[in-house]
Amino acid sequence: MKRHKEKDIEAGGEGLGELATRRKFWSPQEGYTKRVKGEESGSSPDSTDTRLFSKNGSDVFSESHNFEATLEPELLKLSHKSSAVWNKYNFEYSRVDCSMPTMDQPTVERVQRFVRGLCETEKVVLERVNSCGMLDTSSVQRSLENFFSGFNLTYPLVHVQSFSTESIYLLASLVLEGCCREYDVVNKVVAMLEKRLFELPGLLGGNLQLIQALIVCQFVKLFLGDKMQHEHALAFAGVLTHIMRQTGYFEQTPEPGSWHDWVVSESRTRATFLALRLDVEKSVLFGCGSTMSAYELRCNMPCSLQLWMASADEWQNVRRRSKPASFPAALQGCLNSKCDLTRTDGHQKQIMLHGILSVLLDRQKLSPGFSDNSWKLQILTALENWNDDFSRWQSSMNEPVRSDPVFMQYTTSVGALYRHAHLLLSANLASPKKLLSIANHTFADIRTAVWHASQMIIEGYLNLDYWQADGSFHYDWCLYTAVMVIWNHFKGSGSTDMAKVLLNLSRRTPQDVMAPPIDARPIVEHLQNKLAQSPSLVLKNLAKNMV
Repeated sequence: MKRHKEKDIEAGGEGLGELATRRKFWSPQEGYTKRVKGEESGSSPDSTDTRLFSKNGSDVFSESHNFEATLEPELLKLSHKSSAVWNKYNFEYSRVDCSMPTMDQPTVERVQRFVRGLCETEKVVLERVNSCGMLDTSSVQRSLENFFSGFNLTYPLVHVQSFSTESIYLLASLVLEGCCREYDVVNKVVAMLEKRLFELPGLLGGNLQLIQALIVCQFVKLFLGDKMQHEHALAFAGVLTHIMRQTGYFEQTPEPGSWHDWVVSESRTRATFLALRLDVEKSVLFGCGSTMSAYELRCNMPCSLQLWMASADEWQNVRRRSKPASFPAALQGCLNSKCDLTRTDGHQKQIMLHGILSVLLDRQKLSPGFSDNSWKLQILTALENWNDDFSRWQSSMNEPVRSDPVFMQYTTSVGALYRHAHLLLSANLASPKKLLSIANHTFADIRTAVWHASQMIIEGYLNLDYWQADGSFHYDWCLYTAVMVIWNHFKGSGSTDMAKVLLNLSRRTPQDVMAPPIDARPIVEHLQNKLAQSPSLVLKNLAKNMV
């Protein structure tokens, strides 16, 4: 609430409260300015935007990141119950709680030996691994905690209550992901681990722990690796899809009778939908062909957070109150505008968006270059039905949840993917890394693309601090695409004050967004600073050449 008031003042006026800056609150005549009412705050419209990046803006980012990276493990040490960790994305259910997974000393030593064994043929890498401290006992323990309090919350893959350190391949992948932002050499070790995984016969047999380890490696290489690792992840993503398809991951399994069987079944389901998410995002963000179709998935969607976090003793009671949601039925209903999505939770709604995007990619394969647009109306209708449902879900939350910065980060980052889908439908953007000219498309298509790109940037500015959506790898890439669309299609001149430029842009409708033009340089320069701090090594390099 306080943050919204600050941003209203920066934009030149006071808004109407915590929902004043949310998606879809705009007037066809005035855009978002319907929520900016005069100068009651006492701040002049010409006031300087002091919130934005200073000359030392990068220092602000790095100091904040380092402080949080240092603080979080210390907090976890105080209490392995860590209820605040598990409830970070728990917007809908009763609070859940469980112990933080730990390792005993023999297990830590096993991880140390295994990682050094991976590097034994690369002496330079091995020396760096030994000298940087990533294999110190305290670092290994902290890295595992980082995985469960970070990646595994945003991308729920590993079941916490039943977690076992038995599989050294899975354990090593979790530890490496948990320290990849702290040590540069980790990306090279992850590539070595992935190579070892491909050599294991158990992977071809669909071993769950090996599949989970491969998914973690794919995420790290795709979103956090250097250019070579990024391209390698794109090239070999189809291997994961093929293995899961051949070993029955896409099929609905029989109803499990015991807690252990249910954990295995649900873990396979979550691995399947993370593979779908990985396939969709690598395709829509990087212009790589999809290797999986949402139509292939004949299983239920992942269960509720409350059931996922339930212990063996609680599981049966929680399960009786939970109703499985069929993914094929929900997807088909959404495409036919006949599905009621209100009973799905936030995680399931995010999965449904990826399902719609997967269908969009299927249609693109059949109609390359947008030569046949007969399918576009169905996808657009499905997207708008999804967005209406997602907006209602946001509004249904109580006020403390709606004002929670984590909730705003979650909804804004998911909404960015919805906006990105409109960019794909409005212009033939083969890859955000190499935006194609869309001058040969209709003017309406260009206007739609520019408008959705501007909305993505404005929503991130209003709802977040410095466009920061911690934990969501896709968000920075969506922003990159949006800012490049804005930069390529606005050649005007005007104010160089960030808040005033965005306020001007927010007044535009899809019909008049192109004229008169604005000066996009402040947007590009400020987001260039932000993206230069991205954990993605590829995006860091691309950000240098944005202007």
